[in-house]
Amino acid sequence: MAISPGSAILGSSQSHFQELRETNDGREDRKNRNHSGGSNARASGESVGGMRRAVDLSRLLSSEAISQTRLADQSGVILDIDSLQVFSVNDTGMCVVEALRDGIDDHEGLVRRIVDEFEIDPETASGDVDAFVEELAHYLVDRRV
Repeated sequence: MAISPGSAILGSSQSHFQELRETNDGREDRKNRNHSGGSNARASGESVGGMRRAVDLSRLLSSEAISQTRLADQSGVILDIDSLQVFSVNDTGMCVVEALRDGIDDHEGLVRRIVDEFEIDPETASGDVDAFVEELAHYLVDRRV
């Protein structure tokens, strides 16, 4: 699941990921795509690297380096204060971001949060969580190293 610079990430409760926009110097990029392969990643077992990425994200999202705000429509924005990049996330993405910020950094806990919040089956939520965490880590964690 590759994302080019100048775009952002987001998941929906219907297992469709929609790249909404990463705003940087007034640029906006909008692309749609369907993420249907997430459950295959989970079917082979969650990787240790994926768990580590969730822990890294959890620490980063609870730090002062990242600011996140839920908007009136339940979507949200994430501001990377160091890079001054702003990412838009939909309501499902914001739910995962808030769970990570609150210290839920295990796969089962994140899936449970999505299943409880939205009408979605655990298998779909599992694939969506895996893909979202990986993509969010790419933008927020990987660029710090």
